[in-house]
Amino acid sequence: MACVLKFDGVNDYAVMDSEMVLAIGDTLEIKATASSGNDGGAYRILGRNDGFENLIELADADINVRIGNSANNKVSTNYTKPAVGVSFSFFLERLSSSLYEVRLDATTIGQISSSLDFKPNSVAGFNTSALFVGTIEYIKNGTVNNWDATSSDTSNTGLQPILVDTIAGNNATGVNMPTDGSAWEGCDSGLSITPTGIASAESFGTGVITTGSVDLAPTGIVSSEAFGSHTVTQGAFLTPSGIASEESFGTAVLSTGAVTVSPSGIASAEAFGTAVISQGFVLSPTGIASAESFGTAAITTGAVVLTPAGISSEEAFGSHSIGVAGDKVIKIDFANEKILSSNLQSTTLYYNGTGYFTAS
Repeated sequence: MACVLKFDGVNDYAVMDSEMVLAIGDTLEIKATASSGNDGGAYRILGRNDGFENLIELADADINVRIGNSANNKVSTNYTKPAVGVSFSFFLERLSSSLYEVRLDATTIGQISSSLDFKPNSVAGFNTSALFVGTIEYIKNGTVNNWDATSSDTSNTGLQPILVDTIAGNNATGVNMPTDGSAWEGCDSGLSITPTGIASAESFGTGVITTGSVDLAPTGIVSSEAFGSHTVTQGAFLTPSGIASEESFGTAVLSTGAVTVSPSGIASAEAFGTAVISQGFVLSPTGIASAESFGTAAITTGAVVLTPAGISSEEAFGSHSIGVAGDKVIKIDFANEKILSSNLQSTTLYYNGTGYFTAS
Protein backbone atom coordinates (compact mmCIF):
# COMPACT_ATOMS: atom_id res chain seq x y z
CA MET A 1 0.00 0.00 0.00
CA ALA A 2 1.26 3.49 -0.85
CA CYS A 3 1.89 6.08 1.83
CA VAL A 4 -1.15 8.41 2.04
CA LEU A 5 -2.60 11.21 4.18
CA LYS A 6 -6.06 10.35 5.50
CA PHE A 7 -8.98 12.81 5.92
CA ASP A 8 -12.15 12.06 7.92
CA GLY A 9 -14.44 14.66 6.26
CA VAL A 10 -15.66 16.02 9.58
CA ASN A 11 -13.57 19.16 9.94
CA ASP A 12 -10.03 18.35 8.79
CA TYR A 13 -8.13 19.47 5.69
CA ALA A 14 -4.69 20.89 4.83
CA VAL A 15 -3.74 24.41 3.77
CA MET A 16 -0.81 25.33 1.52
CA ASP A 17 1.64 27.99 2.63
CA SER A 18 0.62 29.93 -0.50
CA GLU A 19 -1.85 29.31 -3.30
CA MET A 20 -0.71 27.37 -6.36
CA VAL A 21 -1.17 28.62 -9.94
CA LEU A 22 -1.64 26.27 -12.89
CA ALA A 23 0.49 27.69 -15.70
CA ILE A 24 -0.15 27.37 -19.44
CA GLY A 25 1.20 24.02 -20.63
CA ASP A 26 1.22 22.47 -17.12
CA THR A 27 -0.99 19.69 -15.78
CA LEU A 28 -2.46 19.29 -12.31
CA GLU A 29 -2.53 15.63 -11.17
CA ILE A 30 -4.17 14.33 -7.99
CA LYS A 31 -3.86 10.68 -6.84
CA ALA A 32 -6.63 9.86 -4.33
CA THR A 33 -8.98 7.19 -3.00
CA ALA A 34 -12.46 7.96 -1.66
CA SER A 35 -13.97 6.38 1.42
CA SER A 36 -17.65 6.08 2.28
CA GLY A 37 -19.39 9.03 3.99
CA ASN A 38 -18.72 11.84 1.54
CA ASP A 39 -21.46 14.49 1.75
CA GLY A 40 -23.93 13.95 -1.08
CA GLY A 41 -21.56 11.32 -2.51
CA ALA A 42 -19.31 14.04 -4.01
CA TYR A 43 -15.53 13.88 -3.73
CA ARG A 44 -14.29 17.43 -2.97
CA ILE A 45 -10.55 16.93 -3.39
CA LEU A 46 -9.23 20.49 -3.90
CA GLY A 47 -10.37 24.12 -3.44
CA ARG A 48 -9.84 27.16 -1.30
CA ASN A 49 -10.32 27.52 2.43
CA ASP A 50 -11.83 30.98 2.03
CA GLY A 51 -14.71 30.37 -0.38
CA PHE A 52 -16.38 28.28 -3.08
CA GLU A 53 -14.02 28.90 -6.00
CA ASN A 54 -10.99 27.26 -7.64
CA LEU A 55 -12.41 23.89 -6.68
CA ILE A 56 -12.67 20.33 -7.99
CA GLU A 57 -15.64 18.10 -7.18
CA LEU A 58 -16.37 14.62 -8.52
CA ALA A 59 -20.14 14.19 -8.26
CA ASP A 60 -22.31 11.24 -9.22
CA ALA A 61 -23.11 12.38 -12.80
CA ASP A 62 -20.32 14.83 -13.67
CA ILE A 63 -17.12 16.57 -12.65
CA ASN A 64 -17.49 20.17 -11.54
CA VAL A 65 -14.52 22.52 -11.91
CA ARG A 66 -14.64 26.18 -10.87
CA ILE A 67 -11.83 28.28 -12.28
CA GLY A 68 -11.28 31.53 -10.43
CA ASN A 69 -14.62 32.88 -9.21
CA SER A 70 -16.55 31.66 -12.25
CA ALA A 71 -19.68 29.56 -12.14
CA ASN A 72 -19.58 25.76 -12.14
CA ASN A 73 -18.09 24.14 -15.25
CA LYS A 74 -19.51 20.64 -15.48
CA VAL A 75 -18.04 18.00 -17.80
CA SER A 76 -19.33 14.45 -18.09
CA THR A 77 -18.37 12.79 -21.40
CA ASN A 78 -17.66 9.08 -20.76
CA TYR A 79 -17.61 9.84 -17.03
CA THR A 80 -18.06 7.21 -14.31
CA LYS A 81 -17.45 8.23 -10.73
CA PRO A 82 -14.68 6.14 -9.13
CA ALA A 83 -15.96 3.56 -6.66
CA VAL A 84 -15.29 3.82 -2.95
CA GLY A 85 -11.95 2.23 -2.09
CA VAL A 86 -10.64 2.41 -5.67
CA SER A 87 -7.64 4.63 -6.36
CA PHE A 88 -8.05 7.20 -9.15
CA SER A 89 -6.00 9.91 -10.87
CA PHE A 90 -7.57 13.25 -11.75
CA PHE A 91 -5.95 15.56 -14.36
CA LEU A 92 -6.59 19.21 -15.19
CA GLU A 93 -4.37 20.47 -18.03
CA ARG A 94 -4.16 24.11 -19.10
CA LEU A 95 -3.88 23.86 -22.88
CA SER A 96 -3.78 27.62 -23.50
CA SER A 97 -4.56 30.93 -21.85
CA SER A 98 -8.29 30.27 -22.38
CA LEU A 99 -8.71 26.47 -22.51
CA TYR A 100 -8.51 23.65 -19.95
CA GLU A 101 -8.96 19.88 -20.36
CA VAL A 102 -10.33 17.48 -17.73
CA ARG A 103 -9.28 13.81 -17.63
CA LEU A 104 -9.97 10.94 -15.25
CA ASP A 105 -7.36 8.19 -15.38
CA ALA A 106 -6.94 7.60 -19.14
CA THR A 107 -10.33 9.06 -20.15
CA THR A 108 -10.91 12.61 -21.41
CA ILE A 109 -14.08 13.93 -19.76
CA GLY A 110 -14.31 17.35 -21.44
CA GLN A 111 -12.82 20.81 -21.99
CA ILE A 112 -13.51 24.15 -20.26
CA SER A 113 -13.17 27.56 -21.85
CA SER A 114 -11.84 30.12 -19.37
CA SER A 115 -9.21 32.83 -19.41
CA LEU A 116 -8.99 32.89 -15.60
CA ASP A 117 -6.19 31.30 -13.56
CA PHE A 118 -6.81 28.20 -11.48
CA LYS A 119 -5.46 29.05 -7.97
CA PRO A 120 -6.49 26.68 -5.14
CA ASN A 121 -4.85 26.51 -1.68
CA SER A 122 -6.84 23.90 0.26
CA VAL A 123 -6.30 20.13 0.11
CA ALA A 124 -9.28 17.79 0.67
CA GLY A 125 -12.05 20.36 0.72
CA PHE A 126 -13.08 23.99 0.29
CA ASN A 127 -14.59 26.77 2.40
CA THR A 128 -13.61 24.73 5.52
CA SER A 129 -16.97 22.96 5.33
CA ALA A 130 -17.28 21.01 2.07
CA LEU A 131 -14.69 18.34 2.84
CA PHE A 132 -13.34 15.06 1.49
CA VAL A 133 -13.50 11.63 3.14
CA GLY A 134 -10.63 9.49 1.90
CA THR A 135 -6.89 9.54 1.32
CA ILE A 136 -4.52 11.55 -0.88
CA GLU A 137 -1.17 10.15 -2.02
CA TYR A 138 0.17 13.13 -3.95
CA ILE A 139 -0.74 16.35 -5.80
CA LYS A 140 1.50 17.50 -8.68
CA ASN A 141 1.44 20.89 -10.37
CA GLY A 142 3.54 20.33 -13.49
CA THR A 143 7.19 20.73 -12.54
CA VAL A 144 6.40 23.53 -10.10
CA ASN A 145 5.04 21.66 -7.05
CA ASN A 146 4.89 18.09 -5.78
CA TRP A 147 3.01 17.45 -2.52
CA ASP A 148 3.98 13.87 -1.72
CA ALA A 149 2.97 11.76 1.29
CA THR A 150 5.83 9.30 0.79
CA SER A 151 8.39 12.09 1.07
CA SER A 152 6.75 13.65 4.15
CA ASP A 153 7.80 13.22 7.79
CA THR A 154 5.22 10.73 9.03
CA SER A 155 6.71 10.42 12.53
CA ASN A 156 5.87 13.95 13.73
CA THR A 157 3.81 12.85 16.75
CA GLY A 158 2.41 15.83 18.64
CA LEU A 159 2.27 18.06 15.56
CA GLN A 160 -0.21 18.55 12.74
CA PRO A 161 0.80 16.42 9.75
CA ILE A 162 2.55 18.28 6.93
CA LEU A 163 2.19 17.24 3.29
CA VAL A 164 5.62 18.22 1.97
CA ASP A 165 6.14 19.98 -1.38
CA THR A 166 9.39 18.35 -2.54
CA ILE A 167 10.00 20.92 -5.32
CA ALA A 168 9.11 24.43 -4.10
CA GLY A 169 8.72 23.86 -0.36
CA ASN A 170 5.15 25.19 -0.47
CA ASN A 171 4.02 22.71 2.18
CA ALA A 172 0.42 21.96 3.11
CA THR A 173 -0.16 21.79 6.87
CA GLY A 174 -3.04 19.85 8.41
CA VAL A 175 -5.96 21.51 10.17
CA ASN A 176 -7.89 19.67 12.92
CA MET A 177 -6.06 16.41 12.09
CA PRO A 178 -4.79 13.77 14.56
CA THR A 179 -1.33 14.51 15.97
CA ASP A 180 -0.49 10.97 17.07
CA GLY A 181 0.67 9.89 13.60
CA SER A 182 -2.57 8.06 12.81
CA ALA A 183 -3.35 10.44 9.93
CA TRP A 184 -0.72 8.61 7.86
CA GLU A 185 -1.43 5.19 6.39
CA GLY A 186 0.87 2.73 4.63
CA CYS A 187 3.99 4.71 5.51
CA ASP A 188 7.33 3.47 6.84
CA SER A 189 7.96 6.26 9.38
CA GLY A 190 10.43 7.85 7.05
CA LEU A 191 13.00 5.05 7.40
CA SER A 192 14.67 3.70 4.28
CA ILE A 193 17.29 0.95 4.34
CA THR A 194 19.31 0.49 1.20
CA PRO A 195 22.30 -1.78 1.83
CA THR A 196 24.89 -1.53 -0.93
CA GLY A 197 26.74 -4.65 0.18
CA ILE A 198 26.74 -7.30 2.90
CA ALA A 199 30.01 -9.14 3.49
CA SER A 200 30.09 -12.84 4.32
CA ALA A 201 30.76 -12.14 8.00
CA GLU A 202 27.89 -9.66 8.35
CA SER A 203 24.51 -10.53 9.74
CA PHE A 204 21.32 -8.84 8.62
CA GLY A 205 18.63 -10.56 10.71
CA THR A 206 17.17 -13.58 9.00
CA GLY A 207 17.45 -12.62 5.38
CA VAL A 208 15.75 -14.28 2.47
CA ILE A 209 16.67 -13.37 -1.08
CA THR A 210 14.38 -14.79 -3.71
CA THR A 211 15.07 -14.29 -7.37
CA GLY A 212 14.20 -15.89 -10.63
CA SER A 213 16.64 -17.89 -12.68
CA VAL A 214 20.25 -17.20 -11.78
CA ASP A 215 23.17 -17.65 -14.16
CA LEU A 216 26.59 -18.02 -12.57
CA ALA A 217 29.53 -17.43 -14.85
CA PRO A 218 32.70 -17.68 -12.72
CA THR A 219 35.83 -16.69 -14.56
CA GLY A 220 37.91 -19.02 -12.40
CA ILE A 221 37.62 -21.13 -9.25
CA VAL A 222 40.90 -22.48 -7.89
CA SER A 223 41.13 -26.03 -6.54
CA SER A 224 41.18 -24.87 -2.91
CA GLU A 225 38.05 -22.76 -3.19
CA ALA A 226 34.63 -23.96 -2.10
CA PHE A 227 31.45 -22.63 -3.68
CA GLY A 228 28.80 -24.42 -1.63
CA SER A 229 27.52 -27.56 -3.24
CA HIS A 230 27.48 -26.89 -6.92
CA THR A 231 27.74 -28.50 -10.27
CA VAL A 232 29.41 -26.91 -13.24
CA THR A 233 28.72 -28.69 -16.49
CA GLN A 234 30.05 -27.54 -19.80
CA GLY A 235 31.81 -28.85 -22.87
CA ALA A 236 35.57 -28.98 -22.34
CA PHE A 237 38.38 -28.80 -24.84
CA LEU A 238 41.90 -29.79 -23.74
CA THR A 239 44.74 -28.85 -26.03
CA PRO A 240 48.03 -29.58 -24.21
CA SER A 241 51.06 -28.32 -26.06
CA GLY A 242 53.35 -30.76 -24.27
CA ILE A 243 53.25 -33.35 -21.47
CA ALA A 244 56.61 -34.42 -20.00
CA SER A 245 57.31 -38.05 -19.07
CA GLU A 246 56.99 -37.36 -15.34
CA GLU A 247 53.72 -35.44 -15.66
CA SER A 248 50.38 -36.98 -14.83
CA PHE A 249 47.11 -35.81 -16.34
CA GLY A 250 44.56 -38.15 -14.74
CA THR A 251 43.77 -41.13 -16.91
CA ALA A 252 44.38 -39.57 -20.27
CA VAL A 253 43.39 -40.97 -23.60
CA LEU A 254 44.68 -39.32 -26.71
CA SER A 255 43.20 -40.57 -29.92
CA THR A 256 44.46 -39.15 -33.16
CA GLY A 257 44.71 -40.15 -36.77
CA ALA A 258 47.90 -41.22 -38.47
CA VAL A 259 51.00 -40.15 -36.53
CA THR A 260 54.35 -39.42 -38.10
CA VAL A 261 57.42 -39.50 -35.82
CA SER A 262 60.50 -37.95 -37.35
CA PRO A 263 63.35 -38.05 -34.80
CA SER A 264 66.31 -35.95 -35.85
CA GLY A 265 68.72 -38.12 -33.85
CA ILE A 266 68.69 -40.92 -31.26
CA ALA A 267 71.92 -41.42 -29.30
CA SER A 268 73.12 -44.95 -28.36
CA ALA A 269 72.21 -44.41 -24.71
CA GLU A 270 68.73 -43.14 -25.44
CA ALA A 271 65.62 -45.27 -25.17
CA PHE A 272 62.45 -44.55 -27.05
CA GLY A 273 60.25 -47.44 -25.90
CA THR A 274 60.52 -50.36 -28.32
CA ALA A 275 61.44 -48.50 -31.43
CA VAL A 276 61.27 -49.79 -34.94
CA ILE A 277 62.71 -47.67 -37.70
CA SER A 278 62.00 -48.95 -41.14
CA GLN A 279 63.14 -46.92 -44.08
CA GLY A 280 65.59 -47.08 -46.92
CA PHE A 281 68.88 -45.59 -45.87
CA VAL A 282 72.48 -45.30 -47.04
CA LEU A 283 75.46 -45.59 -44.71
CA SER A 284 78.64 -43.94 -45.94
CA PRO A 285 81.26 -44.35 -43.19
CA THR A 286 84.42 -42.37 -43.82
CA GLY A 287 86.43 -44.68 -41.63
CA ILE A 288 86.05 -47.43 -39.05
CA ALA A 289 89.01 -47.91 -36.75
CA SER A 290 89.99 -51.42 -35.54
CA ALA A 291 88.80 -50.63 -32.00
CA GLU A 292 85.45 -49.27 -33.02
CA SER A 293 82.28 -51.29 -32.62
CA PHE A 294 78.92 -50.57 -34.15
CA GLY A 295 76.84 -53.27 -32.48
CA THR A 296 76.48 -56.35 -34.63
CA ALA A 297 76.56 -54.50 -37.90
CA ALA A 298 75.71 -55.79 -41.31
CA ILE A 299 76.58 -53.58 -44.21
CA THR A 300 75.21 -54.69 -47.52
CA THR A 301 76.06 -52.60 -50.52
CA GLY A 302 76.58 -53.02 -54.20
CA ALA A 303 80.00 -53.40 -55.82
CA VAL A 304 82.74 -51.99 -53.61
CA VAL A 305 86.09 -50.76 -54.87
CA LEU A 306 88.72 -50.19 -52.19
CA THR A 307 91.80 -48.22 -53.27
CA PRO A 308 94.03 -47.97 -50.18
CA ALA A 309 96.70 -45.30 -50.42
CA GLY A 310 99.26 -47.44 -48.58
CA ILE A 311 99.53 -50.73 -46.68
CA SER A 312 102.42 -51.40 -44.28
CA SER A 313 104.21 -54.75 -44.11
CA GLU A 314 102.34 -55.86 -40.97
CA GLU A 315 98.95 -55.35 -42.51
CA ALA A 316 97.03 -58.16 -44.10
CA PHE A 317 94.37 -57.47 -46.58
CA GLY A 318 93.75 -60.76 -48.35
CA SER A 319 94.82 -60.99 -51.99
CA HIS A 320 94.92 -57.73 -53.83
CA SER A 321 96.46 -55.81 -56.69
CA ILE A 322 98.66 -52.79 -56.36
CA GLY A 323 99.00 -50.43 -59.29
CA VAL A 324 102.22 -48.44 -59.60
CA ALA A 325 103.52 -45.84 -62.02
CA GLY A 326 104.42 -47.02 -65.53
CA ASP A 327 101.77 -49.73 -65.69
CA LYS A 328 104.02 -52.11 -63.73
CA VAL A 329 102.13 -54.79 -61.90
CA ILE A 330 103.23 -57.08 -59.12
CA LYS A 331 100.89 -59.82 -58.00
CA ILE A 332 101.74 -61.05 -54.50
CA ASP A 333 100.34 -63.95 -52.50
CA PHE A 334 100.86 -62.73 -48.94
CA ALA A 335 99.48 -65.87 -47.42
CA ASN A 336 102.14 -68.06 -49.09
CA GLU A 337 104.80 -65.34 -49.21
CA LYS A 338 105.44 -65.44 -52.92
CA ILE A 339 105.24 -63.30 -56.04
CA LEU A 340 102.62 -64.54 -58.41
CA SER A 341 103.54 -62.49 -61.45
CA SER A 342 105.40 -59.32 -62.36
CA ASN A 343 106.39 -57.32 -65.38
CA LEU A 344 109.15 -55.60 -63.48
CA GLN A 345 112.72 -56.06 -64.53
CA SER A 346 113.55 -57.47 -61.09
CA THR A 347 111.64 -60.37 -59.70
CA THR A 348 112.75 -59.86 -56.14
CA LEU A 349 110.82 -57.59 -53.77
CA TYR A 350 113.07 -55.83 -51.30
CA TYR A 351 111.99 -54.37 -48.02
CA ASN A 352 114.53 -52.15 -46.20
CA GLY A 353 117.40 -53.63 -48.30
CA THR A 354 116.47 -57.20 -47.51
CA GLY A 355 115.09 -59.63 -50.03
CA TYR A 356 111.58 -60.31 -48.94
CA PHE A 357 109.75 -62.05 -51.74
CA THR A 358 111.00 -63.62 -54.96
CA ALA A 359 109.19 -64.71 -58.00
CA SER A 360 108.15 -68.38 -58.18
